[in-house]
Amino acid sequence: MKVMMTEEFYPPEEIQRMESELWNLRVKEMDISSYTTRFNELAILCPGMVPTERKKVEAYIRGLSENINGEVTSSKPTTLSKAVWMAHTLKEQKVKAKAAREANNKKRKWENFQGGSSSGGGNNNSNQNNNNYNINHNYNNDRNNNQNQYQN
Repeated sequence: MKVMMTEEFYPPEEIQRMESELWNLRVKEMDISSYTTRFNELAILCPGMVPTERKKVEAYIRGLSENINGEVTSSKPTTLSKAVWMAHTLKEQKVKAKAAREANNKKRKWENFQGGSSSGGGNNNSNQNNNNYNINHNYNNDRNNNQNQYQN
């Protein structure tokens, strides 16, 4: 029925263009929702490109971004809905991990700006001042000891 409808209402050039789009369809900027929607539209309009569930899954995975493509493939989804679910789950994990890394980097930058360290070492300027005090104090003690030796 779908094939007859497509042949009836779409000229061959348009069908060929949609088949090419389906073959070259890729996720852009981690927008898996838009990719999935367009993939489903094209799969319905071009049933000859993805005649079986297995072919749909393979075509869907082929268009995923590299950072999740392998993980979805290794899960060996048997249906398109399982592949879609896995892709969305992995995308959410990647987004959360990226947000956590960025938050941690901002924290480090702020601590470095404040002169502290993430290990709780305190203010580096304070430590430097203490070191200078100790050096000067030791120098003055040595000088006093030398003066006392000359007086005796």
